[in-house]
Amino acid sequence: MPNIRQMRKRERKTKKWTQEAMDQAKQEVEAGRLSLRQAAMRFGVPKSSLSDRVSGRVASDFSICRRSLLTHADEDSLVEYSHLKAPVFQMNTVTSALISGVIILGVMSVCFFIFSLTLLKGKGTPVNTLSGLRNPAFN
Repeated sequence: MPNIRQMRKRERKTKKWTQEAMDQAKQEVEAGRLSLRQAAMRFGVPKSSLSDRVSGRVASDFSICRRSLLTHADEDSLVEYSHLKAPVFQMNTVTSALISGVIILGVMSVCFFIFSLTLLKGKGTPVNTLSGLRNPAFN
């Protein structure tokens, strides 16, 4: 039976709400149209997180995940640069010969397998030729 502490670690909850839902819930609470509890239930966000953002304890755009070291523009320029400088894949002659040999051996082994199946199956031979003798009573 697995350890209960290990099971709880595996069952950690992940964020199931969006930043847009949190922003909408915060706006509704700040406008006074909904209470914290009502807004949390309607928009599907945790009440404690919503309370933290409304009170100012946590910034509205706070996220637990790691922030990227690169901006999207920098990342796009790196991707473009890597595509321009990437060497074209060329296969050397030894690798090409090995792959060709493996393909040829594979095709030959399939052919031999089919040939052996046809030989094992054989053609039905008549019974009278097997014995080599004929009984005149059965004529």
